[in-house]
Amino acid sequence: MNPMEHKKAGESYKRRLPVVRSEDVEFSAEAADRDDLEAQKRADAAERRQR
Repeated sequence: MNPMEHKKAGESYKRRLPVVRSEDVEFSAEAADRDDLEAQKRADAAERRQR
């Protein structure tokens, strides 16, 4: 069944969400300031938790 179609009342299902492992964002350590470095650390930690 197409996940966009509605199910009948009483029927339940789990829809699998896509997992994104790459992004179109470039990180330049040379141009990064302290806030950028902290954000990168948080993003890396979040990705590890999600795996």
